[in-house]
Amino acid sequence: MKSIVQELAEKINMSFDEFAGEMRKRGCSEPTILKIWRGDYEHYKDFKDNDIYISNLRKAAFVLKVATGALLPNRKKSSQTNPWLFMYHQAGG
Repeated sequence: MKSIVQELAEKINMSFDEFAGEMRKRGCSEPTILKIWRGDYEHYKDFKDNDIYISNLRKAAFVLKVATGALLPNRKKSSQTNPWLFMYHQAGG
């Protein structure tokens, strides 16, 4: 199964090597690039597990020419289970 990043890269005909090169230009290490490419950040138990990836996801979004939110996995549309919606509701949204 392809990761979100792989699907988006495929849409713009970007290979892993091109993606990795662009990410390296922006200061990402090879292990981090691989984790993002494989979609390791898409599966987590606690939202805080993703803290290390946020700035790098912004870089990946820039490389793929999408908004950072496009890289986030779709979860149930409930603020009870989706930490993004929970934070949105906590902020008064």
